[in-house]
Amino acid sequence: MAYQLPALQYPFNALEPSIDARTMEIHHDKHHATYVANLNNTIKDYPDLEAKTVGDLVSDLAAVPEAIRTAVRNNGGGALEEALKLAGLFISSGPYGQMSNAEVSFKMFNSDENTRQIYSGPLAVLVNRYTASASEIFAAAIQDYGRGLIMGERTYGKGTIQNIITIPASEKLIEHGSIKFTIAKFFRLSGKSTQNKGIEPDIIIPSMISAERVGEELYSNSLPWSTISPALFEKSNEVNVKEINALRSNFQQRSLKDTLYQQYLGDRNTLDQIRNRTGVTLQESLYRSEMDAVKAIDKKWSHPDDSSKDIILQEALGVISDYITLKAAS
Repeated sequence: MAYQLPALQYPFNALEPSIDARTMEIHHDKHHATYVANLNNTIKDYPDLEAKTVGDLVSDLAAVPEAIRTAVRNNGGGALEEALKLAGLFISSGPYGQMSNAEVSFKMFNSDENTRQIYSGPLAVLVNRYTASASEIFAAAIQDYGRGLIMGERTYGKGTIQNIITIPASEKLIEHGSIKFTIAKFFRLSGKSTQNKGIEPDIIIPSMISAERVGEELYSNSLPWSTISPALFEKSNEVNVKEINALRSNFQQRSLKDTLYQQYLGDRNTLDQIRNRTGVTLQESLYRSEMDAVKAIDKKWSHPDDSSKDIILQEALGVISDYITLKAAS
């Protein structure tokens, strides 16, 4: 039986004036409905998974088909409450983040009372420039608690909260449309915003995504990075600065001898040189040659359906292996 989107337990206008009724309607009837539709589409070939919760899946990852596994990289975020529930599966108790609005009032994002820690072993979160918003809150909580490793590259930097206000109807028009307002900012437990700066990984494994073309800071009207007071919380320190430095050193030494990874970095550099040019050649043969090079690089390193050929994932697995060995020896 397919998952069904549950009805909202209160009217769309119940949170006005803080949250407009139209915002609630869009989030529930469109955004959340899309999550459910995507979930059903993902598991349609795996009926045994239909009765399982996220906690069930985390408890038995080996039972999850590799074809539908994903990572926090490429995840643009979504429902904040789901990110908090997910964090609660790996961290014993909250808080997990903070929020500040225009009135300088603060709110803590705490653990869901119905969520309990399912997994307490070695943990790594793989992120990239497409990791944004609620996904950044999740990754930041893991990093701030010292619960696990963050690997990949700096995230998108979307640390704001929006509200949609419907423009009242007039005699001539039933609806004038809507205006989207930024009403608040996310902050990490450390007090630092994720806005514009995103999250810096503990271990850098760059992707082919252009940092010059993707990121919140590229918008001329994006809000600036800022800080507030740190939250009171107790770090788990399951991975500490000394261990991160050791893992980073091991990765750097190993990667220098890794011919395939060095080829990847070389192709990434070639791609950046082509993308970052400020002009376009008028010589057709040269232009076609560059475009062919871009296509060849993409074909060489893009293997969405075969994790064994995913160079970033394979490098990350090497770091995770080092991490497990390091913890076993301590």
